[in-house]
Amino acid sequence: MWEPGRRLPAIAIGLAITAVVLAVVAVIVVARRGGDGEQVVAAAVAPVGIRRVAALDVVELESNGVEPVSESGAVIGVRVVDPSVRNLLGLGPADVITAISGRAVRRQFDVYDVLVGTGMMNATALFVELLHDGEPVLVRWDLDGDLREARRARTRRPTSGGLRTSPPVRLARDPLLDTIKSVDDHHFSVPRATLEQIAADPSSYMQGARAYPTIKLGQPDGVRAFMVKATSVPYALGLRSGDAIRAVNGVVLTDPARLVEIYEQVKAAGVLRIEITRRGAAEVIEITQTP
Repeated sequence: MWEPGRRLPAIAIGLAITAVVLAVVAVIVVARRGGDGEQVVAAAVAPVGIRRVAALDVVELESNGVEPVSESGAVIGVRVVDPSVRNLLGLGPADVITAISGRAVRRQFDVYDVLVGTGMMNATALFVELLHDGEPVLVRWDLDGDLREARRARTRRPTSGGLRTSPPVRLARDPLLDTIKSVDDHHFSVPRATLEQIAADPSSYMQGARAYPTIKLGQPDGVRAFMVKATSVPYALGLRSGDAIRAVNGVVLTDPARLVEIYEQVKAAGVLRIEITRRGAAEVIEITQTP
């Protein structure tokens, strides 16, 4: 027979225990450390509030907007460089961003990567883990605007004079791109003269992309491309943001500056085989040199 006097306290105690467990779970963030796939569990952080920020201000972090911060020889996060952007995002000069929406942030590419991912998921808020006065805290940025649209229409942010913006810079299409013929996503046909022209002035033709050396187990492990624009030579040759270039015709690439040197070594070959890692899988881009 049901006894209300005994059952209700038991139910109340059960609900209270469940609430405590859920509260503990809510402050444990499983973060994925960029690049090496290692899973780490971040320390619990105390929420400090909610702030509404413009998506246009957030995407300013992509464009050389942060610098790494080290402690005891290890990178622990990034600090926002531009004082005006810091103010718009409600950050202090010494605040260190350690993670955004569960993704550990240690370098510029991590910021780019998480904003691309959250933009594709139509995120309306970002959860930002900070070191504020040396203490871990959690802030929720409610987004005013769409991240994807903001990334397309990124403008220069305001200075102390107020909201002064300028139209986004658009790269003019280079006629050289018309000489690059795509057979499919992994096979391209390019005149030798085009490749030699690119090799003669690589900085001009690589403006539509950025790259940095990657390290694995303390050793150079290729070059990762990011912010590859659709109007750039790297994009026309099949490279996409996030691709890690490992080698060209078996010659290991350890630094972006070595691309020209490596091309000089392999340019006599009829086919250039660019070994890449894309989304964790090994792939090969083949470029056939034509007369």
